Amino acid sequence: MQSSTTVLPSPRHADFYNALPDVMDADAHVTRLGRHAAIDHLIEVIVRHGMGDLVGIRLLHNHCPISPVELMVEEEEMGDGGPVLATAPRLTDSPLTDGLAPNSWALVDGAWTPVEFSAEDAVRRAAALAMGQTSFLADFATRLQEMGAAQTLGLCVFERQFFRFANPSRRDEILVETTDTERRANILRFDDATHHAPGSLIETVWVAGVGSDPTANCPTRCGTRCQILMSCQDYSTGHQKFKVSHDKQHTGPEHWSG
Repeated sequence: MQSSTTVLPSPRHADFYNALPDVMDADAHVTRLGRHAAIDHLIEVIVRHGMGDLVGIRLLHNHCPISPVELMVEEEEMGDGGPVLATAPRLTDSPLTDGLAPNSWALVDGAWTPVEFSAEDAVRRAAALAMGQTSFLADFATRLQEMGAAQTLGLCVFERQFFRFANPSRRDEILVETTDTERRANILRFDDATHHAPGSLIETVWVAGVGSDPTANCPTRCGTRCQILMSCQDYSTGHQKFKVSHDKQHTGPEHWSG
């Protein structure tokens, strides 16, 4: 029996998810919007409502195709060299879907629609709190619609135990996600920033924070994403804009299995 916290997706969730743009097209659309101004306009809404410790801005894009009976679900597991976060398809009728909550949303026809999911208690609490902030959600939705950005920019929560306890000891360690094509999974781990050439990355998550040190909260303030690098950039009003990036050599549909 499903618990009261379980998310039961729409029968058309797979159609929605599979129709999301690939990362290159999504990034190109944000560039056309005027990347820095667009992100700053949305971060202003987050900061004004005091939501900077809870939600971030997500680049909406498709990780891999899913079937009508699947959801993309994130969970922590052990990988080579330590813990990772893996997001992979899970059958909707599996007992393992019990207790799922969204970790990201897109604005679709004026309603906040879940994109990907997590079973972690911290994510469930954060999602419930975020979706209860009706004034913020309405203002953020209005700003997205005014900008014409709803097709490629959405919301995510970034509270994870992984970011708290897998925090790297070296300051040049960054969050990077790679694609496991056999599992149709996205594997998020800490990596050495020097392994990634300048200009090879696409930003996919932006989070507003407050403080004088732009690196202080970076490791704990990221949402789900694929082949990503996290870097930090000053926010023009004195806050910091923590941004996450996606490898431009993203594995495309021609490489997907299943």
